[in-house]
Amino acid sequence: MPKQKTIINAEKALKKTELCLTAKMKIQPDKSAKAALLRTMRTYRNACNHISNVAFKHQMTKAFSLHRYLYGTVREKYGMGAQMTQSTFRTVSAACRAQKTKNNWTRAVKFHYPHAVWLHQRDYSVTDGSVKLRTLNGWVNVPLVIQGHEEYFDDIWKWGAARIKMYGGVWFLEVAITRNVSTLPVSSTPTVVGVDVGLNFLLTTYDSEGNTQFFHGRAVKHRRQRYFNLRRTLSRKGTKSAQRRLGAIGRRERRWMQDVNHRISKTLVCSYPPGTVFVLEDLKGLNAKSRKSGRYYALTAWAYADLREKIEYKAMQHGSRTITVPPEYTSQTCPKCGYQSQDNRNRKKHEFKCRQCGYTTNDDRAAAMNLCKLGEETIRAVRAGHDS
Repeated sequence: MPKQKTIINAEKALKKTELCLTAKMKIQPDKSAKAALLRTMRTYRNACNHISNVAFKHQMTKAFSLHRYLYGTVREKYGMGAQMTQSTFRTVSAACRAQKTKNNWTRAVKFHYPHAVWLHQRDYSVTDGSVKLRTLNGWVNVPLVIQGHEEYFDDIWKWGAARIKMYGGVWFLEVAITRNVSTLPVSSTPTVVGVDVGLNFLLTTYDSEGNTQFFHGRAVKHRRQRYFNLRRTLSRKGTKSAQRRLGAIGRRERRWMQDVNHRISKTLVCSYPPGTVFVLEDLKGLNAKSRKSGRYYALTAWAYADLREKIEYKAMQHGSRTITVPPEYTSQTCPKCGYQSQDNRNRKKHEFKCRQCGYTTNDDRAAAMNLCKLGEETIRAVRAGHDS
């Protein structure tokens, strides 16, 4: 029987009706608009650093408390409008809370890159292929490239906060957008797919029809190791040019990982019909566990959180859902007889062999089978609670 917390979280996931995405659109500011935007973004960053120092000194993480303590000072010192000043407190509050949750708030959070937050219909608006943005120099109109993003201009999408990012001299507007989607009927009996993440296979899946898919990760593993060796070599040099090169390599690796995650998550979701439920492992706390096991880099270098996020939103776009279950013992438990033992799994051979019934299969496939079984049990429990 699944834990009550797992059942509650699964019911929320199945009933979720709001799809949240980030639309990334290219903008083409002229010279004067670039100057105005950069000035605003640098001022916003400096204000965030000022607030962050005070927040750490007084151990304050609530945006309301920071606003009450510093609003007048920030408005007077940095000259931003009321709405953008409010956004600085929310930005700092979120960053401090994140560090505090990780038990890593040992010094003030530092904001290095120029950035700012614009709120829709207050600090920016979009009309006729251009975006109008509020800056410290006044309002500026910037051409917006909407090709490939036409669907987001329908009335079904609600636009939220926006940020501006620069990549290699190219400017982008990143906007948080949301829309409502239909719920997955609790009374239905969906196809359930257990999804196990790993090293040799980035994803291994097993569905309620008995089908298995392997998403091979060996080539990805080798390329990741090359990046690791290159970063280690550059770190030892310690020169300024090596540091610049190190940053460029890190950004390239992140882009590559995101691209791989996009492709495999799309392939996974589109290989099943709408109404499917994907069962994922709840991998919170993976970093701490893998540090203790001595396999920190191998386990955490891949962006599993990013992969899970992409599977979740692509599943919602496709009319499916994802639920999470505890990952404990899924690789040690026999999916046939339920016998659990560390000896069932041979990590070197990537083989699972039950010491009780003798069932043999790939160890990642065994974990995916257990996840599928846990998912089916969780959905039955949700349905039972819904019918009672």
